[in-house]
Amino acid sequence: MENERLTGLESLFRDGDLSVRELVRGIAQSALDRNRFFDRCNAYRCIALNHKHLLGPAPQSKGEMLAHFTILRQRGFTAEINTSIDSPEDQDRFGTDRLPRLHGWSYSAG
Repeated sequence: MENERLTGLESLFRDGDLSVRELVRGIAQSALDRNRFFDRCNAYRCIALNHKHLLGPAPQSKGEMLAHFTILRQRGFTAEINTSIDSPEDQDRFGTDRLPRLHGWSYSAG
């Protein structure tokens, strides 16, 4: 919707002053995204949504979830976003100029 647009970020991106990575970071850390996802969900759901939006799949193990939960609780929402965006996994899959996207499913029997 028009009132949800982040026109400042859009302008910087359009003018070439932001990479796709920094645009995604700005959107993910915006008050709009925080209100839409973080403030309305428990911490574990927030982490899963951040992963899906920023890396593709949700965390794959309890250990991975616990590591992100610890970052969220000790260092806050912004650090949790930065940890995902700055991760080697994100860098390898998307670089600086590709949008995060779902990149596969892992299924197990049952």
